[in-house]
Amino acid sequence: MKPKLIKKGLNFRVTKQSFYAINDPGLVNNLRISMMDHGKGEFGPSGNGTFTGGLFEIQISIEDSSIHDGVTCTDYKWNNQTYGNCIENALKKKLLEWYGCLPPWFPSIETGNVCDQEIKPPNDTETWTEILRLVKGPTLKSFDICLPPCITMSWRKKELYYQAYRVSDYAFQEIKFIDNIIVHTDVYAYDVFSLIVDLGSALGLWLGLSALSIFDTLIHFFPTRKKNWNNY
Repeated sequence: MKPKLIKKGLNFRVTKQSFYAINDPGLVNNLRISMMDHGKGEFGPSGNGTFTGGLFEIQISIEDSSIHDGVTCTDYKWNNQTYGNCIENALKKKLLEWYGCLPPWFPSIETGNVCDQEIKPPNDTETWTEILRLVKGPTLKSFDICLPPCITMSWRKKELYYQAYRVSDYAFQEIKFIDNIIVHTDVYAYDVFSLIVDLGSALGLWLGLSALSIFDTLIHFFPTRKKNWNNY
């Protein structure tokens, strides 16, 4: 299940072993759940008639690296696309190259492209490695053409309360979000104007030193020459 319109927090109640995953909206896709640091929790039965229960507080941080758009990241909002769309299209292209059709589980599948019979996959290491990466979680090589989004989210989870063996009819997990969000924005701290100022200062210093050196040389040169002339 995917909850919507989350504001202050979440409260889960289950009777079977379950887990939740908090994900970065910029990385959400229909292929698989991306596991983020400190964003996963497990809860459920812990014994005979006992269940786990916990309360956690989450501080959200936003990283805005839009100034690096097209270099180390992509600002997908400008082309009405998402990172999820990009990696889905990248994998779709690869699957069509390998099989000539798309497996039934592929998201947003088009009519007529579904594999309707048993097809042997290519017998090469690259294909099998990519499929294993898709199943086990590592980033696929096929996704290399999709730069990560420029605006990303991270969080810090703090445990406020936890009980491993509580007598109850259900396990619960409550998550509270801190209202204030920390935003880090990358900016150019050293621009062209700063470069011109530094170059001007450096050149002024070098020229000034050169002028002083020339003047100092002349001061030593003329008395010496005058003394030599007086000796003739």
